[in-house]
Amino acid sequence: MGSEYINQHSYAVSEVLNCNSNIQIGDPTHVFYSTLYTSKSTQEDDSNRQKRIAMAIIRRLLRQERMILSGEIERMPSGFSEGISRLLCGLNAATSRDVVSAPMAHLLICRGGKRFEYSHDFAPLLINQMDDTLTDRPVRGILRRSKKSTTEKIPWRDREDVMWLDSLSNDYLYRPETNDLDSISMYEFTMNWEKSFYSHNGSDKYSFLQGHPGRLFTYCSKREHAIIPRVSYAKMSLCMIADLDIDNEYPQYGIEHTREMYAKTALLLFYPFRSQNDLTVNGSYWKKFMIELRKKRRNVHTKFYEKGFEILQNIDDRLTMQKHGKRPEDEIDRRTKCEHAFDTGSKKKKRVEQDELLDLSELGDDQ
Repeated sequence: MGSEYINQHSYAVSEVLNCNSNIQIGDPTHVFYSTLYTSKSTQEDDSNRQKRIAMAIIRRLLRQERMILSGEIERMPSGFSEGISRLLCGLNAATSRDVVSAPMAHLLICRGGKRFEYSHDFAPLLINQMDDTLTDRPVRGILRRSKKSTTEKIPWRDREDVMWLDSLSNDYLYRPETNDLDSISMYEFTMNWEKSFYSHNGSDKYSFLQGHPGRLFTYCSKREHAIIPRVSYAKMSLCMIADLDIDNEYPQYGIEHTREMYAKTALLLFYPFRSQNDLTVNGSYWKKFMIELRKKRRNVHTKFYEKGFEILQNIDDRLTMQKHGKRPEDEIDRRTKCEHAFDTGSKKKKRVEQDELLDLSELGDDQ
């Protein structure tokens, strides 16, 4: 019901989204549905013929078994078992993997076996791993084995093996000291720089600083194309701005901890650092964050990533929409008048007024 208002074909939408235009932009559920629709499985539709053949074979085998048990025939017909076995093996081979419809078959070939082709690649950005590294807690990473370099002429296979822990946090903390790398945040570093496992020859390749476990086997270089960092952080470490109670100089118990968690995550993402002391003022992440925010609002130069506050605001808008957003009312329900009122006894959720939603750019200078 109501699909007659949204199921209008659009060449532009079909070209951009590579799917039909049965979507409503603005509702995350419909956008998610659009994504699932472009990657839906065609296994059930394309395997109906195989299923019908299999059911016919099963009925034939059951009828043959009843005839043998009743004594109508003494043995299986010559070649019958062999033929059935070959047919079942062929059907099993044809239906053991997902069947891809013809419109998508060429895409799998063009995209190297992938159904989707994004405008940018993705790379992980692990906030918890960096936090563990800065606080000297056990860090999870990849244990790699490399051959020790030597000036002696020893065959590669006979060289000594070196085991070292590979982690994304070490790549950023021990990044080269250059003008391009020294003053960038972890978000920018992940987006524009990468680590490779080759020799250090070349002007566009920079060695990691002393202290990096794999500095003898890896180098740092600028990416040919920028990627999108896929950020992973602890739950509730980036809460809604309204939960920070920013306007209150003396917040209630527990909010100070929430502020510190929010500020630490934001600074780890968008502020350049090499040690934990670079992220705090008098041991407080929140004071450091507020200093950088005031500089941004006054158009004063700040080391904080230029688009960092914009990204934080987008995260808050998303959380606000998920918590307080309301779906558009169905067109038929909106125009239909119910003559009988049914009281279900459930309380209606109070909608958040527009003036209650906070914007990061509206913070006062005296906070």
